[in-house]
Amino acid sequence: MSQGSRDGYVCPLCGDSYGTRDRLLAHVRYNQLTERHDGVPVDGSHQSLGDFSLRPDPEEAVTHNVLREFWKDSKMEIIAVVEAVDPINSGTFQALQSYTVSDVAFGAHFEPCTKDGVVDLDKFHKLVVEEEGR
Repeated sequence: MSQGSRDGYVCPLCGDSYGTRDRLLAHVRYNQLTERHDGVPVDGSHQSLGDFSLRPDPEEAVTHNVLREFWKDSKMEIIAVVEAVDPINSGTFQALQSYTVSDVAFGAHFEPCTKDGVVDLDKFHKLVVEEEGR
């Protein structure tokens, strides 16, 4: 039964899992160092991983379409919680927002809306759609 673990990076040799790539890399490098120091044979040890890298394989890259279909099929939802404290009254304020696949503009980003500390509210919600193939 899943307990909601966020350890998404698994060592291909020993199966230990980590929450970030950096921690997995540190695990592999540390074990390579100690195994080398202790005279552990290379075959079947972390040393066999060589210069371990986690760069994604371009053949397995996630595209916007793959992500969109996964999100739609799994009926996934993202909940954003923004919390602030009023410094004068110490009141806590929260805003909740739910996002589904239909709320996301895949392949787009927000147009820059600030210049010299001033917000241009006409540009605040404008999106710039990237060209296909970029």
